[in-house]
Formats: sequence, structure tokens, C-alpha cells
Amino acid sequence: MSPVENAPADEKNCYYSNMNSANEQLIEYRRKYQNKWVALDKTTSAVLYSNKNLKSLVKKADAASREYVFEKVLPINTAFILYSHI
Repeated sequence: MSPVENAPADEKNCYYSNMNSANEQLIEYRRKYQNKWVALDKTTSAVLYSNKNLKSLVKKADAASREYVFEKVLPINTAFILYSHI
């Protein structure tokens, strides 16, 4: 049994409520930015800029003088599976 399954009912509800909230936020994020490149703040993961064109996004992000990472947000109905065979 997982620690969540052994937890009191009120703690389970809080855990699943937070999980549902996180899932809803992820779905909303993917809907809003699907098929776009996103520049995320390296520290907070907040969205700084988004654009369908990566080159344009790089120019915007470089001008902001903040540390960032890029992510390509796939369509909401798409999954990405990385496989490596050595």
C-alpha cells in the first residue's frame, strides 16, 4: 500500500484534490500553448513568452536578460515517448 492509501480520509482528499488541481493546470497549459514554443523562467517555470516560431521566441527571450529554457508544447491529444536502446 502507498503512503496515501494509508493516510486518514481528510489527508487522502487533500492529496487527490491537489493532484486533480495540478492535472487541470497542466491541461489548461497544454490547451493554451499547444503547437507553440514556450520560454519558461529557469527558476520559477513561469511562462515568459510563447510563439509558434522558435527563432522569434529566441530573440524575445534573449532581450529579456533572464535565464530561461524552451519547451515545445505538443497538441493536447498527443504524447511523447522517448526510447533509447543501447
